[in-house]
Amino acid sequence: MLFHTIENWAKKLYNGLEVDVTKCTECGECEPKCPYKLPIISMLQKAQMDLRR
Repeated sequence: MLFHTIENWAKKLYNGLEVDVTKCTECGECEPKCPYKLPIISMLQKAQMDLRR
């Protein structure tokens, strides 16, 4: 039951973001700037699939 609550919380948080991540053009400009070397584009795509309304 806790997982379901966390999933709802994550979806609410994601859908309430001020930035619309669906407007990402996948230009790749952000990835070399990330100090953690994260695959930002693929992470945004996965988040969009998992957390959209």
